[in-house]
Amino acid sequence: MAEHWPKILVVVLLGGVVGIPFLLQPDRGHSGSDGTTATLIIMTPHNEQIRFEFAVAYNAWRVERGEPEVQFDWRASGGTSDLRKQVLAQFESAVAHGREEDGIGIDLFFGGGEYDHNKIAHGVVTHRGGQRLHIPASIAPELPKDFLSRVFPDQSIGGERLYHEDLNWVGAALASFGIVYNTDILEILGLPHPQTWSDLSNGRYLNWVALADPAHSGSIAATYNVILRRLGWTEGWAQLRRIFANARYFAASAPKVPIDVAAGEAAVGMCIDFYGRFQVGAIGSGRVGYVDPPFMTAITSDPISLLRGAPH
Repeated sequence: MAEHWPKILVVVLLGGVVGIPFLLQPDRGHSGSDGTTATLIIMTPHNEQIRFEFAVAYNAWRVERGEPEVQFDWRASGGTSDLRKQVLAQFESAVAHGREEDGIGIDLFFGGGEYDHNKIAHGVVTHRGGQRLHIPASIAPELPKDFLSRVFPDQSIGGERLYHEDLNWVGAALASFGIVYNTDILEILGLPHPQTWSDLSNGRYLNWVALADPAHSGSIAATYNVILRRLGWTEGWAQLRRIFANARYFAASAPKVPIDVAAGEAAVGMCIDFYGRFQVGAIGSGRVGYVDPPFMTAITSDPISLLRGAPH
């Protein structure tokens, strides 16, 4: 028997490693009238900070209304474009089997930009009974009559829409796009603090510019689009190519850029404002800075789409 104790001990320790986190996990939320846990399932590219702030604010609002808090089940497995493709692929499969009204088991798609949410709103096209059907993957929520007029004085800000014309998505926060930079690295390189996009085309930034891949990140795609819209197609692409020539990499996830800049892995990077400003506050001591290029950025909404067949 003695020779089996080491094996038994390993099994017991393994069971502890696997089981203890389940025993110590926080309350998963209040139960509904049917005894099930009230949970919102949300697909998002956002980081933990943003998820936390929205969850806390939403539950505080519910408590004020005398309603129980809900648990948030965040599904964050990639950039906006990757998640959008996952949603549409699952929805297309549901449509192919005639189960689109049952949904894909997800309530909301939160984050990214107008482009990705318009793609979700467009949904898929199928043929049934000799007819061509267009089925949106998102639907308009039931909102109070005066909601839009109270929250949005206009449908757009600076030419950027704040909600979908059919309400398939609604903006939840405003964001801009800019440059995050590491002051220590810039001092070593003998470069001034960047002020606008063209500064990143300086050849002295070679291998020091952190960028994200627009095929995966909706926010960086919007950033590149801003440059093209402000400068025009020809000059905009000329400037982007010069910036790309200085790139250290093209990351699959936009949040990686400000983190690497803060760590000194890169001197500068393009990012959405709340990612950049979060790193400025987190690092402190003036080591990290962020700037919105004057007259060369855009203010966009951070949309939320209610997916068709949302379980909650």
